[in-house]
Amino acid sequence: MLLFLQIAILVLSVYMIAKGVEIKLKAGKSPESDRPSNRLLALVLVLVGLAAGFGCLYWMGALTGIRR
Repeated sequence: MLLFLQIAILVLSVYMIAKGVEIKLKAGKSPESDRPSNRLLALVLVLVGLAAGFGCLYWMGALTGIRR
């Protein structure tokens, strides 16, 4: 059960990073998509996704080398 939760967090973090990058790539297409709030949302999504991903990998022991 715990492994399922960890995998779900990793998948969610990858999705958040991809969504943030997608928002960032769409920013130059139209003037309304280039608002500062969209850029801030993209940055927050990428940072939270990275933090969740690294946190989950640390929790799993993959970054520390600790086997449970």
